[in-house]
Amino acid sequence: VSLEDMNAQDIPAEFQALNDWCWHSCATDSLAVAMAATNYAIEGAVGEWAAVVCLKSIYEESFPQEGRKRSMKWLKMHAQYDDEHPW
Repeated sequence: VSLEDMNAQDIPAEFQALNDWCWHSCATDSLAVAMAATNYAIEGAVGEWAAVVCLKSIYEESFPQEGRKRSMKWLKMHAQYDDEHPW
């Protein structure tokens, strides 16, 4: 994917707001707060994306049967990760 293709994407307002908040935090807050904000932004987006991908079996069934469980392990863990996260 080229940089031009990435920059040409129509980004939902919610995603842009999260990006702006994360960028602002990284530019103005302490390193610890900036790292926490970045982690929160990434983990939240990944968790929501993984939940959508795991909702239907289309992606899972695209893997060969013998490697399917292993291929989906990380994705399934992150699909429920945010709801079960200890902190």
